[in-house]
Amino acid sequence: MRERLGFRAGSGVRGSLTGCADRRTLSDRFDTSPGPMHVALNIFPEPVAILDSHLEFREMNALWREALAPAGGAPLAPAVRTAVRAVLEGKLERTEVEAAAPPEGDARYRFTVVAIPGTEALALLHARALPALPALPATAAVSPVSSAPHACGAATVRGEGDEVARAQALAEENHVLRAVIDTMPSAIFVKDRHGRFVVVNKAYAALHGSTVEEVLRKSQREVHESEESEGYLRADAEVIRSGLAKTMLDVFTPRGGEPRYLQVTKQPVVRRSGEVQVLGFASDITEKHLAELARDEALRELSAAVEGARREAEEKAALASELDRRLAEIQAQNEEILTLSAPILEMDASTVGVPLLGALDEARAATLTERLLRAVVARKARDVILDLTGIEAVDENTAGRLVGIVRALGLLGARAVVTGIRPAVAQTLVALGGDLSGIRTQQTPGAALRMLAQMRR
Repeated sequence: MRERLGFRAGSGVRGSLTGCADRRTLSDRFDTSPGPMHVALNIFPEPVAILDSHLEFREMNALWREALAPAGGAPLAPAVRTAVRAVLEGKLERTEVEAAAPPEGDARYRFTVVAIPGTEALALLHARALPALPALPATAAVSPVSSAPHACGAATVRGEGDEVARAQALAEENHVLRAVIDTMPSAIFVKDRHGRFVVVNKAYAALHGSTVEEVLRKSQREVHESEESEGYLRADAEVIRSGLAKTMLDVFTPRGGEPRYLQVTKQPVVRRSGEVQVLGFASDITEKHLAELARDEALRELSAAVEGARREAEEKAALASELDRRLAEIQAQNEEILTLSAPILEMDASTVGVPLLGALDEARAATLTERLLRAVVARKARDVILDLTGIEAVDENTAGRLVGIVRALGLLGARAVVTGIRPAVAQTLVALGGDLSGIRTQQTPGAALRMLAQMRR
């Protein structure tokens, strides 16, 4: 089968999925001559390989060797081997399976197995790392190795002999290469220095709603009549000029459709004529890109909301601080007003007097009581005169507060005398029936002072 498929001498590897018994590493069994099959596989930015009906590798790209074929080779997981057999036996045209690679390792991959049409039992095996996609390579580096026969006993086409057979082998290989390119789900193309397509696969033609034949030999502008083509051609020219690979995000808008986002890798290839052309690989990442844009927008909105909440909190804190400041000012003013409306006066060495003005509400009564008690203690006063001349009316609550002040003073050993009770206030106090027993009264503060002097003798 290998001879009939036209694989050149040492162009691939014959290594079983279950490993090889010789002592050389799997990479030692590769001939990495830059033939068309190697070029096609090595532009693919993820690990890919081709297997035959014996479950043996025919080809693999540099990324497969690096990630899945370390020194000594490693068998693939049983689930992968089962999937390959199912495709090669014709039970399935395509299947996917997730497995570790190597089987006992931590890295997990999603393996896609696809039958290559037009070939005798060849399958394309594509591995994608989970959960994140591997980074696209800048170049597909290949290391030269020996092409000598090895212990696994792979048959090879020697490269000498009948020219007709060699031509047939090359034609067969090109046929397989064409099938491999068309099997790949991502878009592949080659453009010359004039921007004309010389190679495209079915996936690329499908992007434009065309067939491969309709795209070949046409220019980029003819295939895609859009300003987007000018950007594609500038990137092509840069790759040809620099000789370096380039990976970019392109926007592609199909005729009558919505914009799609493509992750495109382009690299220079030199034809036998010496002409430098552009080899490209494009993956449609629209869903992923839109999800990332939505995530970034959500993060921006969240950041804006957080910043707005922070500013609002700062404004509220500043407002609360201003309200506290104003409240403190008002409280200080109230205390000052209370001091002026009920000043504590020193009448003699052991007596203080308090003329009351205005209404005696609960807050004012509590403040007055506190001030009076502090003054009695500080001045060592034995008597207090409460003058009600400035109070024109009282109610039950006011009477109760007066009694409370008198009793509080009594607890400190001070005697209280109430003076200046107006007739209307006296009538109200009697009518209310309040308990005024024990409260001494006098008409004026002078009379109260005289009474207290006599009581001290």
